[in-house]
Amino acid sequence: MVSQIERCCRYAERSSRTIIVDTKFGPDSYGDEFDRYFLSRQSRLILSARDLNSQFDSASTFPVCLQGRVSSYEPHYDDDRKEFVDRETQQPLTFNFARDYPHDPLVHQQHHRRPEAVSIFMRLRLQPLLKNELLARLGRIGGPYIGVHVRHTDYRSDYQPLIGRLAAMRAKRLFLATDNQRVLEEFKSSLPGKQIFSFAEDLSVDGKPIHQRSPEQGNIFRRNCDAILDLLLLAFSSRIDWAEITNSPYDSRKSGFTVLATNLFSQKRYLSELLGETVKIGLD
Repeated sequence: MVSQIERCCRYAERSSRTIIVDTKFGPDSYGDEFDRYFLSRQSRLILSARDLNSQFDSASTFPVCLQGRVSSYEPHYDDDRKEFVDRETQQPLTFNFARDYPHDPLVHQQHHRRPEAVSIFMRLRLQPLLKNELLARLGRIGGPYIGVHVRHTDYRSDYQPLIGRLAAMRAKRLFLATDNQRVLEEFKSSLPGKQIFSFAEDLSVDGKPIHQRSPEQGNIFRRNCDAILDLLLLAFSSRIDWAEITNSPYDSRKSGFTVLATNLFSQKRYLSELLGETVKIGLD
């Protein structure tokens, strides 16, 4: 999601456009308004489309198949084409990022990770509620720690080698970001000499991915907050490690979440910008 937002921001800068982010549109969306979690630091980056989509129904739109129905089109993910299309016309829900258009608005609804994703955090600031919770969780950890990510629902991970690596390390404090309750329990039982911190409350107990649950299934605000805070806690760690994905459709054996976390970890200036202050975590 942040990959695509950053991609659109860069296009908007080149073409003097305004970005309106709608993370609540369609069944495969984030399920909530993005401005509940972040503040925009840029006047031409608007983090919610509340009450705006219907206004675009009368505007000249690209893709042209969406003319008059920006507020009501139905996105569909085409498995063969690996892209989102308009269900009615089967046209891709995007535009050519190398072109200029006379239309207003342009609609882009796609996925895929991109290397520039981490740059989005220079454009955002964390909402005070999330910032306070992040600082509280860092306080509960209480000092330098190793950040660990294991995704084990739709993507499956070979995490036993990771447990072995962690057992051999001197560090006592570990923060584990995972989507699977069984993984958390196995880490705690396999690493009795470590303090293992995990804060997300809504982990999968049946192997089904939690990010694909509907907004009606549980507390989506809490679930989204935990995902964002897990990402930031990984980035604030003194060292980061992860379990390799064994069934990824991509060449990489890292999940997109791991890639984003490791990029943030290596470019901590983004964290200072995101929080509006510097938070220092010493090294073991």
